[in-house]
Amino acid sequence: MAIAAYPLGKAQEVAKLLGPRAGAHVSVAKYNKAFGIPTGAGTDVVVVPNLRAAPARYFKVEVSGWYAEEHMRRRAAQEGVYGIPLSDHSDFPSLVEFVHETSPRLVYTVYGFSEKFARYLRRLGFRAYTIPGAAGLTRFF
Repeated sequence: MAIAAYPLGKAQEVAKLLGPRAGAHVSVAKYNKAFGIPTGAGTDVVVVPNLRAAPARYFKVEVSGWYAEEHMRRRAAQEGVYGIPLSDHSDFPSLVEFVHETSPRLVYTVYGFSEKFARYLRRLGFRAYTIPGAAGLTRFF
């Protein structure tokens, strides 16, 4: 099975859910390593940045909040993809609340308004920085 997830964000959620049974594409494995998430040597389940990176013989799964919609799951199924609803979105107040509650030593921001968010967190006294070039990761899908 090949499970498609953004290399930074959802892929780590999927890797944590699957544990060491799952292997990972190199673009996913480098982030897993940076976050201390073990990447198994699994060949039965592989986490990839996109389904084009998956071997053809694999059953294809994609995770996205869009799959909460029945018509999106049906469309994916017509293309031979099993869509699982999994969203990593949060609104601004919830993100700020999360940072306050966890009191991290360092915050990295990515996607969306990452630089503005990092700047806002710095004004609140947190060490926050945008990951350079990470915004391009959303172009995998």
